[in-house]
Amino acid sequence: MSPVQSQPVRSPPAAQIKRSITPEALISFIDGKPYKMLKRHLRLHRLDPESYRARYGLPTDYPVTAQSHSERRAAMARAQNLGQKRRKWPATAAE
Repeated sequence: MSPVQSQPVRSPPAAQIKRSITPEALISFIDGKPYKMLKRHLRLHRLDPESYRARYGLPTDYPVTAQSHSERRAAMARAQNLGQKRRKWPATAAE
């Protein structure tokens, strides 16, 4: 067990939880550093998003990806037409 997991943890106040969510990054409650994707950081500490939320008393809808990162990835997906329904193949000339 890592030293981070063995320490008793207090639940942060609501104001601190709100300040930890910024458009560019999420501030980790483990080390206080900003991350675009918290999920990768949590794996280093052998945590998953659910156990991280439970450990720090965070709401179930607490994000694990920064808003700007999510928007950038969504724009890339839309540019590549990902998530669109597939056409019937082969398309006929009458359609």
